[in-house]
Amino acid sequence: MQPSREDRGGAGRFEPSLNFPGLPRIDLDEVRIAQALTLHEATLPPVPFPVVRPDQLRVVGVYLLHWLTGHYWETILTSWSRGYSLFCHEVVELNWYRENGHNPFNEREQLEHYAEAHSLALVWEHRYLQQEARGRGHELSIRELILANPHGDPEFDWEAVWQHRREMLGPGEDRGEEGRLAAARDFFRDLGFQPVGV
Repeated sequence: MQPSREDRGGAGRFEPSLNFPGLPRIDLDEVRIAQALTLHEATLPPVPFPVVRPDQLRVVGVYLLHWLTGHYWETILTSWSRGYSLFCHEVVELNWYRENGHNPFNEREQLEHYAEAHSLALVWEHRYLQQEARGRGHELSIRELILANPHGDPEFDWEAVWQHRREMLGPGEDRGEEGRLAAARDFFRDLGFQPVGV
């Protein structure tokens, strides 16, 4: 028997509250949200990664649609591995804005602090993907995963992590050997990753 949505937290799990005053009014398809919750409940992500919760999923949807990035929202709604990695990224990014007193729905604030919020989210997203890769027999660095991930802008994303989150990287996390990059690309292809919007 699987634990209920309410019981799926636990010690050491990242469970942020994404309460933002004045959240933009964007209609979300509740049937699709319910379907996405069913999809994401099938596999409990390892600790410390967040469980997909209805309130968080709605805030992520509003955020992505507000900034006209519905292709990412569509991926979250319809794909487990691709969608979960994006969900994890957006939850961490939104939480950074909230914890630091910034409004991610305000264009000036969102742009001014994007590199800091985005870089932290990239580390979390790719730590999750690193665990997925290990489970499939691949030992890949954070840099190799970022550079091979077709969801992002590899050079920009790696530069943001290197500039803002270098202290979070362990020994060897900055390596990017060509043979290992090929293995990282194979890993993403095996999981069905492709440029978002495709």
